[in-house]
Amino acid sequence: MSPVTIIVLLLLGVMLFGGKLPEMARDIGKSLLEFQRGMNEWGNEAKKTIFDETTSKTVDKDDPVPVPEPAPQETSAPKFEPPAE
Repeated sequence: MSPVTIIVLLLLGVMLFGGKLPEMARDIGKSLLEFQRGMNEWGNEAKKTIFDETTSKTVDKDDPVPVPEPAPQETSAPKFEPPAE
């Protein structure tokens, strides 16, 4: 955007919203602050959950690590049928 466009938009905003501009800015600021608080709270809960899961699954170094056995695989091949005469 060019500087002229920005100035025109600002003047138009002042003409339309004049006296309500400080109130609108205050409301927008409160909304953004509430949004940030919510995101921080959500992030803290996610970190707490991840930390709790990792600490509850600690393995003693003396215990052997279980290795899962591979499941047996059945080989399937088409059955041979001799050609019919």
